[in-house]
Amino acid sequence: MCGGTRAVWAAAHGQWRLMLHSNVLFPAVVVAIAWALLDWAGRATGWWHLPVPTGRKLRLVVIAVVVTFTVLRNLPGLGLLAPPAVA
Repeated sequence: MCGGTRAVWAAAHGQWRLMLHSNVLFPAVVVAIAWALLDWAGRATGWWHLPVPTGRKLRLVVIAVVVTFTVLRNLPGLGLLAPPAVA
């Protein structure tokens, strides 16, 4: 089970500290997905339009953050970023 799956389980059970320990990027992903869905619903109904950040710079920043996070959590000594062990 990966850290993302553990974070979903922890969030569903209200264990926020475990969720963040499992995958610290999970809340940001949830917010981004919710924002995109709200924007889609608003455009589909014609009731509202949310500003959705786009562009090459944003894509590069997101890729850099994800790659850096993935590398750092797998380095020895940075166990704080790694998901907890399954007993």
